[in-house]
Amino acid sequence: MPTSETAILAEHYQKTYELTLEMWRQRNQTFIVLLAVIGAATLLTFSPSQANPLLVLWIAKALGVTENKRSKSSQKAFLLASSRQYF
Repeated sequence: MPTSETAILAEHYQKTYELTLEMWRQRNQTFIVLLAVIGAATLLTFSPSQANPLLVLWIAKALGVTENKRSKSSQKAFLLASSRQYF
């Protein structure tokens, strides 16, 4: 009889651990998305004209777009807009 109770208790703890682990994974993923949204919002708050090319680069990278011409022109536009602010 103790073996049966032990097996039931072990199964309960295993299921609890699996559920907790899945919740942690979801929490971590949500946290990363939250950080990305806050970062994008911060960039747009300070200077939308400067942040737009940078956001386009990030989105293109996230989606796997590999157009070198567009990427390089966006980088130049970001650097140009950034340098205008300081001069």
